[in-house]
Amino acid sequence: MKLLLQLLILSLVLTTLVKSQFVQLNYYNYQNDESCNGEIISTTYNRENSCLDGTEYVCVGNQIQINYYKDQNCTQGIFQQLTQENGVCQGALVFNCVDNSQYMENSIITVISDDCDNWKNTANSILSRPLNKCIINPSENAIIFTCTSDSLTTSTYPSTNSCDGSPIDFTLTLPECDTNKTKYAYNYICNQ
Repeated sequence: MKLLLQLLILSLVLTTLVKSQFVQLNYYNYQNDESCNGEIISTTYNRENSCLDGTEYVCVGNQIQINYYKDQNCTQGIFQQLTQENGVCQGALVFNCVDNSQYMENSIITVISDDCDNWKNTANSILSRPLNKCIINPSENAIIFTCTSDSLTTSTYPSTNSCDGSPIDFTLTLPECDTNKTKYAYNYICNQ
């Protein structure tokens, strides 16, 4: 029953988000390949022209314009603007302008929205990460995500380049809507 409810909620979120264009960011596993030919370890869909923590993504022709604002609400002017080519690999990351959001099978899905009560209608970003796989990112420790319909566990390993050794586990009870980190609501869905 919980799985059916989670699938219904996930389909409502994705149906809501399909109505506008997104900037898709595919991150590739550094362990396998740094040139975007390896396994995708994370996919993020940011709603185009939506402010999230002072950053806005805009599709302009065959490019993605990234606007970094002076404030978290994107109201005090742009202090830096970058342009990425659509579909071109840069440092194990590919940006794409897409019409629809999709998510990985067997993944933990994080929906970032304006609030916990109306998160299906106010989603600004969807992050999908694989379950039960070692995720390597040279700027942080290696991690593995596992989940059940009731909980999400993040296992953080002592190394930045392997999932060897004894991890430190952090477990959240699902469904979870967390507003403690930022002004946004973070909703977690176990998609198995």
